Amino acid sequence: MTDIRREHQLNQGVTYFGGPVIYWMSRDMRVRDNWALIKALHLAESRQCAVCIVFCLIPDYPSASHEHFRFMTEGLCDVDHELEDLKIPFFMLQGDPVSELNKFIKQIGAGAVVTDFSPLKHSRKMKSELALSINIPVIEVDAHNIVPCRMASHKEEFAARTIRPKIN
Repeated sequence: MTDIRREHQLNQGVTYFGGPVIYWMSRDMRVRDNWALIKALHLAESRQCAVCIVFCLIPDYPSASHEHFRFMTEGLCDVDHELEDLKIPFFMLQGDPVSELNKFIKQIGAGAVVTDFSPLKHSRKMKSELALSINIPVIEVDAHNIVPCRMASHKEEFAARTIRPKIN
């Protein structure tokens, strides 16, 4: 079961015509309790098509150290093993996510991309660029927050005291 309050289509007016569903995993690198993965699986099941998970490693990610990459890749190995048990294919791409995902989408003939929400400008920019560059739905799902960000506030909050009343 999905929660539509967590979902936001980044490229309005684009519809699903068939083909596999890609879950572009980025911020929420886990299999369990992942709303974005649940959405991708639900979409694939409702369309009777395949689903796959893609992670794009960005070697020159701003401020990431060798230790960050080691920790992340160890966690992704665990994700890969869990997905293997569920018989869900996992692909690791490397490079600029927009160009690498564009190639991958064309290669498999994907029909939709589901991705997890991140408030970081770098991540939002990449997701917007991908949504503008492809003609299939890109659906962002807030898989990270208990109260989905878009529901909590429609503006950038500057302090906990300004957002707390909205959440309560």
